[in-house]
Amino acid sequence: MLPEIYLALLIIFASSIVVSIIFQRLRQPSIVGFLLTGILVGPHALALIHNQEEIEGLAEIGVVMLLFTIGMEFSVKSLLKSKAVILLGGSSQVLLTIGVGLILGLAGGMALNSALFLGFTICLSSTAIGLSILQKYGSMATPLGRFCLLTLIFQDLIVVPLMLFTPVLGGDAAVAGGASIWLSLGKGAVAIAAILVIARWLMPWAINHITASRSSELFVIGLVALCIGICSLTAWAGLSLALGAFIAGLIIAESPYNHQAMGYIIPLRDLFTSVFFVSVGMLLDLHFVAEHPVVVLIASLVVFLGKTFITGGVALLSGLPIGQSVLAGLALAQISEFSFVLASTGMRYQLFSRDNYQLFLAAAVLTMIITPFVYSLTRGRMISLRNNWSLLLNLQGRIGRGRLSEQPQKQEGEHVALHDHVIIVGFGPNGRMMARACRIASIPYIIVEMNPATVRAESKKGENIVYGDAANDSIMQHVNAASARVLVVTATAPFLIRRVVAAGRAVNPALYIITRTRFVHDIDELRRIGANEVVVEEFETALNMFSRLLIQLSLPRNDISRLVQQLRHENYDLLKANRIDSEKYISLRDYIPHLEFCILRVEEGSPVAGQRLDELALPRRLGVNVLAIKRGSEVHNKISSDSQLKPGDVVAMYGDPSGLEEAQHSLFMAKAEGASCGPAKP
Repeated sequence: MLPEIYLALLIIFASSIVVSIIFQRLRQPSIVGFLLTGILVGPHALALIHNQEEIEGLAEIGVVMLLFTIGMEFSVKSLLKSKAVILLGGSSQVLLTIGVGLILGLAGGMALNSALFLGFTICLSSTAIGLSILQKYGSMATPLGRFCLLTLIFQDLIVVPLMLFTPVLGGDAAVAGGASIWLSLGKGAVAIAAILVIARWLMPWAINHITASRSSELFVIGLVALCIGICSLTAWAGLSLALGAFIAGLIIAESPYNHQAMGYIIPLRDLFTSVFFVSVGMLLDLHFVAEHPVVVLIASLVVFLGKTFITGGVALLSGLPIGQSVLAGLALAQISEFSFVLASTGMRYQLFSRDNYQLFLAAAVLTMIITPFVYSLTRGRMISLRNNWSLLLNLQGRIGRGRLSEQPQKQEGEHVALHDHVIIVGFGPNGRMMARACRIASIPYIIVEMNPATVRAESKKGENIVYGDAANDSIMQHVNAASARVLVVTATAPFLIRRVVAAGRAVNPALYIITRTRFVHDIDELRRIGANEVVVEEFETALNMFSRLLIQLSLPRNDISRLVQQLRHENYDLLKANRIDSEKYISLRDYIPHLEFCILRVEEGSPVAGQRLDELALPRRLGVNVLAIKRGSEVHNKISSDSQLKPGDVVAMYGDPSGLEEAQHSLFMAKAEGASCGPAKP
């Protein structure tokens, strides 16, 4: 019989696919669809799933993965640079929202500790929904996106002290005791020290050895092991798993492998976070909502509007224009996914009654659902209003401090995306030549390389190079393949070449893709999946040898060049067919039979030493002509009748074989340089 957990996952994923497709066509976040899926299949609606404990265990993995990827998007340096926004803006938003929650709780008849705990649960905003909204409208690189992201980071960090303080609010004497607090602080200090050791010494050593193996499996295992290890340390110290995951992400962010890591972790994150939001929807009791519709609606609106005004006001005081401040408030107006974890902890300490818990769940789910719709509607109205005012006032979209432009602005220390550039995959000899060509032509380029030693060495030299698998979506986004001009694949592994070509074509249909391959049978497949030009090593080597052979057979050079170009143009079909119309190509020997070349050295005391060519009369006497004279390092190709031969000269001649033989033994008295006179050579 199929285990219940497998059946539950089948129901969740099958239902999520249907609902997500519907919401994508409505251009709304899939997270809202996951919430509705949970409500639909949960015990309070269709009751298709009964055992929620195992589902909640998988959902917690989703929260961990979410924080892990958020940590990878940041670095300690960027956090320190933004400490003013994080500490002042984030703390102001959290404290003010907690105060509003406290007032609402007291007004609703809750005890002081429960009312304060209500403030804890509503002060946090959903990272997943907030970021999905900003990414949808391309606002991540704007001041609006930066403010929202930093505020969300502060909220994620503040979850830890809120979780620690929750048992105190619940009256847990063991936690409230001084000895336990000092023990917790001691464990926290040990955990932090261990994390610093891992980040400073152990992690760089381990990841360098893992990446050197070129094994994607080892890389993923190493990432998961690091995340679980740091989470275990923070959990042992009494802190949250989410904080441990965030710290693990920060450690990866400080390495050159963070973009590659993102590509591997994001699919896992999306899988488990979808389970998390479905599990949240399953908790909502629809019977409670049906019995108290007015209370649920009022509570949801108060939370939504209150958070919008508070966050928007903090954004305005932080320096954002009025329009972007309003959008910041709307983007963070919903309740966070971590609030559900916090609320379930509060239930254990009886800080929430069952009705209060269901009211919180209903308000949280409703705010999550309406946030994307309200944000989209408000943003559209603001842009329309801005455009109308711009036409009237001729201010190019700038309305006082209420400027709503969401074009990315360059921040100090931030990476500026490349445009109309060349992406070079692989930095072996071919990749280096491609990079050199781009430098000569003053064309911007970026290199993607899987050898960590090469990446480290070239980065120190100032080369624009990143570590990663170019077939990975995250790497393609990082190198901005959507705006690139050319993709050059110089890698050698056939499977990797096909993956990179397919990935490049999928990201940018207009991208011009040049790739190499070893074998001719790969040409049709590579062109089918998107390559514009395929350079085949097997045939390029054959053509090179082919042309050299024809040169040695004394065919005219222009005929050789024409033949080689014809072979390339016809995909080497003429060469593969193993037949060439030889009547079109005539050897030099067909024009001048019995012709040989010879190279002789003028020795000291030889009959020709010190003589002029007109005095020697070699053509008349022996049927031999001089082509060139090498004297020292100089080669003289323009030969006149008064040219003089000096001891040590090397003379290139052609003519009748017997005449060359006589000149060698009778006049030059020297051994030919290299081989004796023989068949004609170029």
